[in-house]
Amino acid sequence: EMGLSEQNIQIFEINEFGSEAVDVVLNSIGIGYSSVIDIESSDVSKITEYYDDQIVSYLKLNKHVLYVNFSSGVVYGTDFSEPVNYNMVINITPDQAIKENPYMVAKIKAELKHRELDHLNITDIRIFNFYSFLKMSFSLLLRSKI
Repeated sequence: EMGLSEQNIQIFEINEFGSEAVDVVLNSIGIGYSSVIDIESSDVSKITEYYDDQIVSYLKLNKHVLYVNFSSGVVYGTDFSEPVNYNMVINITPDQAIKENPYMVAKIKAELKHRELDHLNITDIRIFNFYSFLKMSFSLLLRSKI
């Protein structure tokens, strides 16, 4: 029986990215909690774009690789008085979003880019409140030996 186990999975640090062939890239790099976002809001988009561009460049050379990008529910805005659904409308202008929520803008830009790259194997998963709770920010590269 084939499956995932410690014997057939390797985890690499982000600074090793590209030095080894991988089958899956899990990306949750970013500024993970709101106090940091407020202080470093001008860098949020740059950080997201920098690492995303590196991964996309790798995918273009290795089309079999699955890229799982952990995005954020913030792409739906900040009013969660009702559960998220497909009919939600975000009531914020682009200028407001850039000024008030650069984290949202960074996540939306990354997801839009991924939709344009539909020939690559990219999945965006939107997480709600997970990272703030764990206060973590990391990326793992996995290489399967299956």
